[in-house]
Amino acid sequence: MAVVTGGSRGLGRDMAIQLARKGYDVVITYHSNAAAAAEVVQLVHAAGQKAMAVQLDVAQASGYDFRLFKGTALVAGYGATYTGSAFPGISYQ
Repeated sequence: MAVVTGGSRGLGRDMAIQLARKGYDVVITYHSNAAAAAEVVQLVHAAGQKAMAVQLDVAQASGYDFRLFKGTALVAGYGATYTGSAFPGISYQ
């Protein structure tokens, strides 16, 4: 499993997609562009891997570690429940 910060656009997006193509499940973080993050998650799924996007503002450290831990635990299959979905109404798959 890989965690890619800034994974919704640019180099982070490309890295997330390439990692998925190499067989890695991916958790990406994004600052504000939920639509771009959702697109990357769909592309990772299309490559046959698990994916999740977590909205994080690295300038606001409060809650950063906990949200990222919950996202990575869920993607890794540890049975964690991620209740702070970045996409209301859409659960992790």
